[in-house]
Amino acid sequence: VWTQSVSRLRWLLVKGGLVAAATVILAAAYALLASWWIAPLVTGNGGRLQFPAFDVTGVVPVGYAVFAVVLGVLVGAVSRKVLPAMAITLVGFGVARAAVAAFRSRFQAPSEARYPVSSETSPNRFRGDWVLSEEIYAADGTFIGNGISICTGGPPPDPSAEEALICGGYNALTYQPWDRFWPFQYLETGVFAALAVV
Repeated sequence: VWTQSVSRLRWLLVKGGLVAAATVILAAAYALLASWWIAPLVTGNGGRLQFPAFDVTGVVPVGYAVFAVVLGVLVGAVSRKVLPAMAITLVGFGVARAAVAAFRSRFQAPSEARYPVSSETSPNRFRGDWVLSEEIYAADGTFIGNGISICTGGPPPDPSAEEALICGGYNALTYQPWDRFWPFQYLETGVFAALAVV
């Protein structure tokens, strides 16, 4: 292939450009279809920031696809064997996706909401926030446990009992707000686009 009448660079740009353009079009069509299909599920259980909703909607599927194609071309050119190149590309793509997904919750500093255990109000779970942790603290800030607690009402007989500590304490929710979906999408797509360029 490198001994044809056109230059190597021109051949690579034409072939790679056609494949990349087809990849972008197909990935964008897939993302639009997946966004339409998953919309009722996201509305029903909240949250587009978590897997799998985040990974199949928006613009990140385009970034994933372009990175995978470029990685496959690189590995294929270096290894010159189809099956090993496919295996290495698959593993490399999986490792890159897992690494970026592990840091997704840290793209921006998470928000925190605190509300008393004895309160009858709590954050709206169907707003779509990505809840990272739920913890219970005593009034003095001592960590009691994970989860959410609600007082049963009435003072406990023993003021030193754990129930007394809980009822005087608060719940702490650490979360990524739902409105960070698009900034996170653009950031993750940018990461994979940069990896593709590299």
